[in-house]
Amino acid sequence: MNKKVSDSSRSPTLSGQSVGPPTSRTQWMLKNLSYLRAFEKFSTVKLMLGRVNLELAKLGHDDPLYARRLGEFNALMLECSKARWYSSIGVATKSKSDWKKALRGFAECTRRGKELLGLLERGSKELLDIEASVPLKRGTEIEYADDAPIVPEICPVVILQGS
Repeated sequence: MNKKVSDSSRSPTLSGQSVGPPTSRTQWMLKNLSYLRAFEKFSTVKLMLGRVNLELAKLGHDDPLYARRLGEFNALMLECSKARWYSSIGVATKSKSDWKKALRGFAECTRRGKELLGLLERGSKELLDIEASVPLKRGTEIEYADDAPIVPEICPVVILQGS
């Protein structure tokens, strides 16, 4: 990096960037550090689950392991949705317990996603031991998984196989 000192303001610069007093953006970032950490972890999980989905698509629908892997993938997606919900609540309430639930959920999804991706890439028949939350309807149309509302299955996917 080119470190130089500007003659006019005597403020040090790094590659053309002024290093000076904190800006309002810096204050916002410090105030919303939990949000930024959750966003970074969610981005990691999203990429991981996208890769898992691509590997899952390589399995044939008639493969006996396909239904099991699809169930494991769905369980991971549900856990990711719960973590996103807790991060949304954390933004609104600034509750540390909600942020902890969100960050813990994202970390668990990343860890389990790596395991599932490894199993799919190796073609292993080993089962991933994962428990899915059971969606409940609490007297409404909305389904909940451990206090987090989940998106309903609006357009189910139907797989047709020709003869």
